[in-house]
Amino acid sequence: MAPISTGDSSHKCYSNELPYQKPGIDLTLEGANLILHRHLGLGVGKSCRTVDLLNRGCNNKAYIVITTDDHEYIIRLTGVGKLWAKMKTEGEVAGILYLASKCPEIPVPKILGFCSSSELSGINAEYILMEKLSRIRLEERRRVMSP
Repeated sequence: MAPISTGDSSHKCYSNELPYQKPGIDLTLEGANLILHRHLGLGVGKSCRTVDLLNRGCNNKAYIVITTDDHEYIIRLTGVGKLWAKMKTEGEVAGILYLASKCPEIPVPKILGFCSSSELSGINAEYILMEKLSRIRLEERRRVMSP
């Protein structure tokens, strides 16, 4: 993957609007295939088998995507308003890359691609495509940890 720019300095937001989640921002099989083919160049016959919602927050939805050859990926969608457009996704990508470079002992997912423009994404949302880490989730580990 080519070096990732965290954005141009001409991008400014002078809006008093509050961020919001766009209605109907969901990842479909068609949208997942578009993202995977764009960033991974999946060959003929390879495509998404399933797309399942993992988690959702105020502005984000995370999906696990499983391909026909059983590879697993995470696609995180952001449906934010004009106030955080572009900056949120690019800031999260920059944070993940920084953490990976400065603290290699902390497991972080590899960024496989992203789009910080909902207009250019093809799915009407900003997104980050990441590898799925095969680790134990904190919420599962906390159940067996002592206080």
